[in-house]
Amino acid sequence: MSAPPVFVINLDRAEGRWSRISGQAEALGVELRRVSAVDGREIPPEDWIDVDFAAFRSRHGRGRILPGEYGCHRSHLMALEAMEDSGAPYGLILEDDLILSAEGLAETRAIAEAGAAFDAVKLMNHRVRGFLPKFSTPSGLEVGLAMHGPLGSSAAYLVSREGARNLRRRLARMTLPVDVELERYWSGGGVVYTTRRNLFAFSDPAQEGGIGGSDVYKTTKLPAWRRLPTLGFRARDYLKRVAGAVRGG
Repeated sequence: MSAPPVFVINLDRAEGRWSRISGQAEALGVELRRVSAVDGREIPPEDWIDVDFAAFRSRHGRGRILPGEYGCHRSHLMALEAMEDSGAPYGLILEDDLILSAEGLAETRAIAEAGAAFDAVKLMNHRVRGFLPKFSTPSGLEVGLAMHGPLGSSAAYLVSREGARNLRRRLARMTLPVDVELERYWSGGGVVYTTRRNLFAFSDPAQEGGIGGSDVYKTTKLPAWRRLPTLGFRARDYLKRVAGAVRGG
């Protein structure tokens, strides 16, 4: 099997990020396919498409969607479409704030060659708890499911062609941030595995092109009494996550 093509989501204004990651790829002998990201800051909220604002408030407990969240969601849909259209059996989708490594790329290829059926395998997470291994690469890298979450991050994932099609359908209407929705395989069939450890490293988070810091998120949080539906949704989702992890997807 040839190495999966690598699709990198990059804002036009984030030239520094593209220069850095493309330089890393060149040094590693890897060809990148750039996906021009949607800049949510340049689109008024009234012109956003395929967003369920009421469902977002109810499910996520925040009163408004950040422009960067909207842009990130649309950009991942574009990357999934590009991967599906490529005709490749597997593709690696990356955000541009990563540091590439030969080891990470080699392990990604090994996962694709393992013969397991999946929609996607998350290669980067902010946390992994209650990990249940399902298969391993020849080097011993464990791939499986986590009983606790959300794991956080949509920065890097390997996706099958059928998985790209399924994820595009599941993400077609925005009701949660893309990093949360990406791993919710129980809501639409298929399975999204994760690696026990991260395969790449994050670059400086202060670089241009980010979504927003924790202070920005706090300003969008609804009062506690308005977040009761969110608690119910998260409790149900948690039980589905645990059940999915135990039965293997």
